[in-house]
Formats: sequence, C-alpha cells, structure tokens
Amino acid sequence: MYQQVINQLVEYIESEQLSEGAKIPTERNLSELLGVSRSSIREGIRSLELLGYLDSRQGEGTFVANSPPFLFPSQLIKQQLDHTNLQNYYEVFIMCSK
Repeated sequence: MYQQVINQLVEYIESEQLSEGAKIPTERNLSELLGVSRSSIREGIRSLELLGYLDSRQGEGTFVANSPPFLFPSQLIKQQLDHTNLQNYYEVFIMCSK
C-alpha cells in the first residue's frame, strides 16, 4: 500500500509543480486529499525522506528536497517508466533502506 502512496505523493508534488524547499500539506490533509490512512501517508513520507526526495523538520513540516536524479529518472527524461523499471528502482530502494 505505501508503494502506491509514494507514487501518489510524487505525482501530487509534480502536478502541483512544487519545487525544492516548497512545503507539502500536513499528513492529515494529504490523507484526506489522497484518500488513504495517515499511517500510510507517514510511511510514504518516511520512504521519500530515505530517498532524499522530502525533508521533514520537527515542528515545521515536510518540504520538497533536492532528490538525487538517479532515484527519479522520470523527472529528468519527462517520461513515465514502465512497471518493470519502477519495480527495479523499488527493489534497490528496499535493499538500501535495510
């Protein structure tokens, strides 16, 4: 489930054209906006933090970070990646986060 939330969060950030340093909505607002539980939002945000895509600051909020380009190549090439490539990137993320 949180893999879908990760995708939804990235799509939201891209669709709203939020740039580096932009504050994203609260967990509660994202939960309502995306129609998923706050715990799923929390896990998705945590995963995106590990990837360097988001930066959470206690008492301030969560902000878009300057993510390493190799983690999100679709942003650079402006193309959607197929399922196989997305799965490969996800597996690398899982291995690195353990």
